[in-house]
Amino acid sequence: MNPITPKGINEMNLYQNINQNLAPTADHLRLLAEMEKEVTSKIIDKFTFDLPDNELTSALPKENVSKKGSTHMTTFNFGFGPIPAHQHPNGGGWVADTAKVDLTAFVGENCQVSENALVSGNAQVSGNARISGNARISEDAQVFGNAWVFENARIFGNTRVSENALVSGNAQVFGNAQVFENAWVFGNARVFGNAQVFKNARISEDAQVSENARVSGNAWISGDAQVFGNARISGNAQVSGNAQVSENARVLGILHSGNWKKSPIFIQGTRDSISQCGLDTLHIGCQCHSIEEWIREGTNIGKQNGYSEEEIEEYLKHIKYIRSCIK
Repeated sequence: MNPITPKGINEMNLYQNINQNLAPTADHLRLLAEMEKEVTSKIIDKFTFDLPDNELTSALPKENVSKKGSTHMTTFNFGFGPIPAHQHPNGGGWVADTAKVDLTAFVGENCQVSENALVSGNAQVSGNARISGNARISEDAQVFGNAWVFENARIFGNTRVSENALVSGNAQVFGNAQVFENAWVFGNARVFGNAQVFKNARISEDAQVSENARVSGNAWISGDAQVFGNARISGNAQVSGNAQVSENARVLGILHSGNWKKSPIFIQGTRDSISQCGLDTLHIGCQCHSIEEWIREGTNIGKQNGYSEEEIEEYLKHIKYIRSCIK
């Protein structure tokens, strides 16, 4: 590279030589400082503009990309290539420049907030949690572990979303609710109050889980179903349609409708389970019929599904017993 001789260097050297034998005045010192500042600035500009891009970027961390002619711009790969981003001052987590995080909010060093996500108030994102899409985390909510909140989901209040939980779609989790382990809340679902959704449970569509309800196991709440009070939904239970489960009801089977303040009947037969899926309907195997239809057509249905005569007799006794209980 050619030596740099910006205008003013020779004059400055000459001036300094003269002043070696003379006592400098205040004006001399000021002039020297101004000349030195001007020369330094020109040298820096010369180096910055003349260096190729690859030489600029090689000296920076791999998260950074230099912008020729200016200070470097940081980037981070959120999974779809490097994009402009920065580290949040409260926690050190990576935040895309398109996202927004309040200074009062915490984002841990291994966390990511990307796309158009917003973390505000006293919200905390820690562990390896991710917030993306148009998701909003606010107030005193906490998202931690490997949890992921994305799309248009809203988490607020004193909510806790943790471990491997997912909240997505237009779902909302608020109040003192908790979603954890491998649970997933999505669609337009709402989980609020002191409700808890955990293990492999799924809450979807327009379903609501509230108050002190617990949904766990492989249970799935969907449709316009509502679970509230001290209700417990677990096992492989499915609650859908317009079903409502409340008070101290316990559900292990399948419900499609009805307002349940007591636990629906559930019987495990020698082959398939029998669950009361409506006030007067039963779900056996993959079929759901009214109790009267089961009594009338049960023998034919059983034969079509490979039931032995002994098994058909057993299940008809169960069905008649359930009918006697709900009358």
